[in-house]
Amino acid sequence: MQRCLVLLLLLTVSISNAKDIEREPLPEVFYQRIINTLIPEVLELTRLPTPPDPPIIYLAPREYIQSLYCREDTKNCGVAAVTDDKTGEITLSQELLSYNIITISVIFHELVHWAQVKNHLFEDEADCAHWAKSEMHAYTAQSRFLIVHTGRGFAVPNLLEQCR
Repeated sequence: MQRCLVLLLLLTVSISNAKDIEREPLPEVFYQRIINTLIPEVLELTRLPTPPDPPIIYLAPREYIQSLYCREDTKNCGVAAVTDDKTGEITLSQELLSYNIITISVIFHELVHWAQVKNHLFEDEADCAHWAKSEMHAYTAQSRFLIVHTGRGFAVPNLLEQCR
């Protein structure tokens, strides 16, 4: 029986109003790897059209990301990457550059959000439904990505239940 790889839902989150403090552009060598390898896979596995412009990707300390996007009572909420749900700009935690299959899948997940934003996917949904459908779509694509590369995926929860 194939074991499922379970990733915490809190590993990634879509956000609005990302701030530029403490962020820096992704180093070119990593950016080119993402552009040349991950984006084609994102578009293939999601079947979304190619956006006209490549993603803008920043690096930031994980603590910085968590200080902005975790609730006050959960400063260590697990967020390692965020995508601005208005612009599609991505901010990655510096530790994601370790480039193992799990961290690559987190970057892949954020690129799915970038493609969603640029293709106006789910933008007519109410806030909670937008978030739930966007995350479920990104997690489904991320699971498919992991199946392709490791033979193991994970079950995608029905996040729409949280919108009732």
